[in-house]
Amino acid sequence: IICPLIALMRNHIESATVAKTQLSVREINSENEKEWTKIYADIKADKVDAIMIAPEKLYNTRFLSEIKDIIPYISLFVVDEAHCISDWGHDFRVSFRRIVKFVQRFSPNTAILATTATANDRVVRDIKYQLGKDLEVLRGDMNRENFAIDIIRFGSDYGKLRWLVRNLPNLNKKGCGIIYCLTVKDCKKVTKYLVEQGFNARAYYARLDPKEKQQIESDFQSDKIDVLIATIAFGMGVDKKNIAYVVHFQQPAGVIAYYQQIGRAGRNIKSVPDAKAIMLVGDDDNDTNIYFITPCIKISRAEKT
Repeated sequence: IICPLIALMRNHIESATVAKTQLSVREINSENEKEWTKIYADIKADKVDAIMIAPEKLYNTRFLSEIKDIIPYISLFVVDEAHCISDWGHDFRVSFRRIVKFVQRFSPNTAILATTATANDRVVRDIKYQLGKDLEVLRGDMNRENFAIDIIRFGSDYGKLRWLVRNLPNLNKKGCGIIYCLTVKDCKKVTKYLVEQGFNARAYYARLDPKEKQQIESDFQSDKIDVLIATIAFGMGVDKKNIAYVVHFQQPAGVIAYYQQIGRAGRNIKSVPDAKAIMLVGDDDNDTNIYFITPCIKISRAEKT
């Protein structure tokens, strides 16, 4: 199973669904390197039903060496959050664009499955290019009857922070929530401000120590944190039934990213009958997105010359 984020791997493996099936599912990633020898031994001994990896592992020398003898016997190959082939594969996770080369090693009898909540026509075309033009496309209903979307404009970040202080108490009565920020700096700023105002808030981003990230994930899942302030390093596909709201502290990078991120809220209509997705739009939001884009443009021009 190809999975883009370590937090998502852990969420899947620890889910009630996996527990009910009694499947043995293991993850192989940069944070559990001490366990790799044991995991590979269990795979070869047929003690593992499924493994979850990032796409980069498909081209890791040790990984390929360890599993080379079982590749012909893989019965199902899954690309979870398959929209990353389009959204990240063109950008900073190019391994999503190289999955096609690994797929070519499979037996013709190997089943292939790609799953995503945001499969627009462009994404579907890219997935088919990677996994096979004969893929059958199955679409669910995009409507969420328990979902409301609001967009609020502010002149400054201070106005956004004051809005959070005024409105989070009511939002938290319905459940926990996630606030997405574009940068680590903003995550820290928002978290610091909310904690100083008495909120039970934590920040989550890729640069955190692995043990600290795992503890925050666990605390959020067990309702020890009311609001998590995060970058895109957290949340994709995470299934928690009482997430009542998702707030964007800035405009996200695009519509696909936005739809993915607000989808964390209101997944269980019985637990959250009226979920909220709220975007706080500021005058400087576009400057941040332009900053992310500009270095890519410069690199592209340099390569051409």
